[in-house]
Amino acid sequence: MASRKPADKKLTLTGSIKSGPAGPADTSDGSARQLHAQLLKAEAMRRQGHLDSAEKICRQLLNYHPTYLGALQTFGLTALEKKNYPQAVNCFLTAAAEAHDDWTNYTNLAAAWLGLEVPQMAALMLREARNLNPNDPEVHFMLGEVASDDRDFGAAMEAYRTALALKPDHAPALFKLSDCLISLGYFTEASDLLLKLRKLRPGSIAVVHLLLQLPAGSLEMDFRKALEISRKQETESQQEFANNKTFVLASVLDREEAYDQAWDAICKANADIWDEHATPLKKALERRARDLEFVHQMTAVKPPSKGRSRSSARLVPLFILGPSRAGKTTLETLVACHPGVKRGYENHNVEFAVKRAAQTAGLVTLKSLLLLPTSLDQLFADKFRERAAASSDHADVLTNTNPGLIGSVGRLAQALPEARFVFMTRNHDDTTLRILMKKYRIGNHHAYSLESARQYVRWYDEMTAVLEQKLPGRALRLRYEDLVTDPSSGVGNVLELCGLQADELTLPEVGSDAGAAEPYCKHMGTA
Repeated sequence: MASRKPADKKLTLTGSIKSGPAGPADTSDGSARQLHAQLLKAEAMRRQGHLDSAEKICRQLLNYHPTYLGALQTFGLTALEKKNYPQAVNCFLTAAAEAHDDWTNYTNLAAAWLGLEVPQMAALMLREARNLNPNDPEVHFMLGEVASDDRDFGAAMEAYRTALALKPDHAPALFKLSDCLISLGYFTEASDLLLKLRKLRPGSIAVVHLLLQLPAGSLEMDFRKALEISRKQETESQQEFANNKTFVLASVLDREEAYDQAWDAICKANADIWDEHATPLKKALERRARDLEFVHQMTAVKPPSKGRSRSSARLVPLFILGPSRAGKTTLETLVACHPGVKRGYENHNVEFAVKRAAQTAGLVTLKSLLLLPTSLDQLFADKFRERAAASSDHADVLTNTNPGLIGSVGRLAQALPEARFVFMTRNHDDTTLRILMKKYRIGNHHAYSLESARQYVRWYDEMTAVLEQKLPGRALRLRYEDLVTDPSSGVGNVLELCGLQADELTLPEVGSDAGAAEPYCKHMGTA
């Protein structure tokens, strides 16, 4: 439940006031000292939150000396805090031109580009900072943050590991790497990291929450005591800490089989934050209704031709979709045991291709495939294939588990004839319970009441049932309960759908969470 901050607040802003000459070569020593005094005043104003005053002083300094490095940096940091990202980019680009060997200008540029939602440029700036300062763990950590936000978890984990190699007690890197590992099912490594992190942050409720994601019995720990000694962290408000603690308490009680008390904690945790999600949920419900109407009305897509050669086929994008907690990551973990499959996690290849297609066609920047004119499908497909191939490591199949793509499946099927779709479904009560027990970082406004979570699960299931019928030969539905009971059969069906052979695959143990809601039937009003 680690709370992940928005991109504009996440990166450490490392701009600093430089000592030494402040202006052009012909500036007198007395004048230079006066300018520097003004700069220190502006920086103090910024740190105190008086952003307008800091900005005014910086503008005056830059009017006299447009390349005054310290003023550019303070002005840029002020613009970042005011979320004036174009101004921040201008400031830090000029600063980088003046001091191209100062890595802090590039990390701050990365923060500004993230504010403008251009993660590719942020990554480019951070790589330049890494070239200038390869031994600073913060640069590698920030690269991990950018990759994580772009859902490139492989690159994120590599960056976090590098940060930890340089600074083994880097608590944020330990936390983020553990979070990635748990999300992807690598529990043994995550367990070792979390025990180390527990010593660094003994009072962190977020660390306790991650430890609870490990399989029961994988480590000996008194979770009750861990809850008792937990304390509010600097990054948490008291209200947020209390809510996080209630969510964790629900998981502890569930593990202790104190189901009545666990249900009370689940209800309290969700009720405390329901109000902030109720309004955005209304918009989500409207979008769901449009998506469902679209798939009901869409024409069935022609089945793929028989006998297609694997060697002549394009890279197959495999979209593994389903509601939250339905088993998408479990299936991806198993399918990726095949050497021809590359895990793509919740990558943003579709969103990237939509954006680039719209920009190339001279349209305003778009993110949703449903908003892109159908006349641009070929351009979208070209951009998508280029991006997917670059991240596939020459694999035959690249997976994508982004659940938000469910509304775009019809368009994806039409634009990408090579795409294949697997829809995960699971017992509705089990899925709903696990949704209610999770505090999401962003979105998922349906997750904080029993009825809205149920509606979401039912809607998603209806979407996938219709889509399976509309995509013969290109889609299948797979029950989570069947997958964990007979993994080989489920994986074999998926690989066959993608044109691959499942010859003697060695599959890992993935565990089972089937039947999770059975002890809560009386509370959930089900039989």
